[in-house]
Amino acid sequence: MKKAEAEAKFVEEIKPIGIEKYAIVAEGRHEYWEFYLKNGTRRYWKDLSQENADKLGIASDNK
Repeated sequence: MKKAEAEAKFVEEIKPIGIEKYAIVAEGRHEYWEFYLKNGTRRYWKDLSQENADKLGIASDNK
């Protein structure tokens, strides 16, 4: 599975649950995302694309 496919699957998994809050840590040229979901779980992703950040209704620093 390509990264873009895995990222799209990740977004489709967390979007219906809902994001309570999120954090972005920029380190070098990477962004590390931490999502706190409404069901109490935490999920992580590295270098979320602007397209998928838009799908989730959140802002990315790499515009």
